[in-house]
Amino acid sequence: MSDLPSSKGEVPVNRLPLNRLALRHLQAAGEPVNPASLYLAQLAQWGLETGVEVRQLAPGEPDQQGVEELVGRLVLEVGAEPAHRALRVLLSNPNLDRAEQQADLERSLEQAPNPLLAAAAVVEQVHDLLASRARPDSRSNR
Repeated sequence: MSDLPSSKGEVPVNRLPLNRLALRHLQAAGEPVNPASLYLAQLAQWGLETGVEVRQLAPGEPDQQGVEELVGRLVLEVGAEPAHRALRVLLSNPNLDRAEQQADLERSLEQAPNPLLAAAAVVEQVHDLLASRARPDSRSNR
């Protein structure tokens, strides 16, 4: 039973190790995937639909609706360039180096014992990105 997407329809950005980890979690959850859309965004969307909740620590921080809206837009980025753009957005927290963001998220996905916790890690990444846009120094003391 191989649910691996055919490489024919898979966008190049989904071949990156980070997205392969997201794909593995989606498959473990039995979730169908769209190889033309960013696997990370699909994992976050599945998590939000399955019960992952956004932690809003303070007034003015991104809420569930804001995170769901951005994740929904990222999932709709279909095709090689749009999916690559979605990854750039996901890793665009101005308070952290892009390589550091990617490594942290990759580590979280590798260590997640189940798809729901993996999805929660991606949702947290989206939350932190939105928080950084609202308050540029929001990650400096974490």
